Amino acid sequence: TIQSATVVADTPLTPAENSFAREGYTFTGWVATSTLTGTEVKIGDTITAGDTITLTAQWSQDTYTVVYNGNGGTGSMKEQSVPATTAFSPAKNRFKRDGYAFLGWTAVSTLTGGEIAEGAAVAAGDTVTLTAQWGMYGDANGDGKVNIADAFVIRLYDWGYYSIPADRLSLLDMNRDGVVNTADAHILFACLAGAIE
Repeated sequence: TIQSATVVADTPLTPAENSFAREGYTFTGWVATSTLTGTEVKIGDTITAGDTITLTAQWSQDTYTVVYNGNGGTGSMKEQSVPATTAFSPAKNRFKRDGYAFLGWTAVSTLTGGEIAEGAAVAAGDTVTLTAQWGMYGDANGDGKVNIADAFVIRLYDWGYYSIPADRLSLLDMNRDGVVNTADAHILFACLAGAIE
């Protein structure tokens, strides 16, 4: 609260120091209005005797910025200004990359240089850069290439001799039947041999 004050007439208008607080907002100044004239009065103006000046606090919402990087993908996603009171949550990916599947985002804070997890609080004024992460279809061993070794890895996985991280399995379901098995290895062999695309 700020107490009302009686001021000597013809004294320049000088507001008290702001002691109001508003979560998620920054105080930016006062708008002063005269009761006698109904118009705005500037700080430093002299005030007529008998007037009442109402000072209304002005606020700007604290925000952070989210920037999207396609990391080789085509398309675009607009930069976002997000209220600092809102937990971090990336938008749905709209980038596309031929031969690759979107695996998720890596989110990094400009202020701290560290990664930010979904649902985390982000400081006002920060910029969070989200970089798309991609996986190549058919790249079973994660080496960034698709070759005969990947077809063998799929077979070994199907036979229980090789472990493939869950986030890569969708890249290996070549026939899109919902499972990764030897049939997918055969399709990958055929693709590599040029028999099918």
